[in-house]
Amino acid sequence: MPTGSCICGAIKYSFDVQPSAKVSTHTTPEHSHPQDTLRVITHTPLNHQCLCHCLSCRRITGTTAASVALIPKADFQTTASAESVPSFRQNTITHEAGMQITYVFCSDCGTTCWKTANAGWPDQIIVFTGTLDDASFEQFKPDAEFWVKYRAPWLESLEGKGVAQVQGFPEA
Repeated sequence: MPTGSCICGAIKYSFDVQPSAKVSTHTTPEHSHPQDTLRVITHTPLNHQCLCHCLSCRRITGTTAASVALIPKADFQTTASAESVPSFRQNTITHEAGMQITYVFCSDCGTTCWKTANAGWPDQIIVFTGTLDDASFEQFKPDAEFWVKYRAPWLESLEGKGVAQVQGFPEA
């Protein structure tokens, strides 16, 4: 069972299943240009992690991209450390795509652990995979990059390495 926490350990979480979606791309002979590539989300218990280059993810993480995984809300649990009762803080913003994103972070150390969205994936917890424990982190290799138009020009694309390239969010 994958587990994770904030940096101070006040917020701990786990989930019972593998992430709930996998993004794949398909190009048919009549769609030979990259901009015509079909993007498909398959809701299966397959490993799903993406790097998101959107402006909101860049700002909340303070880096070039957020590494995230989608987890069904029903399979996600939080626990408190023995020393403290976690104080979850939330901040809701309007994403550049127009949806409401709520970030959940630790009020003690400030680590952003996960987020939720009111559109696109409303039944999912979107975990920042950098907060996963080492043993859990290893199984979350990216299968997609979202919002690649905002990828830093000096950051290497994962295209050609089995990682789907998506302009924006894939349609659910």
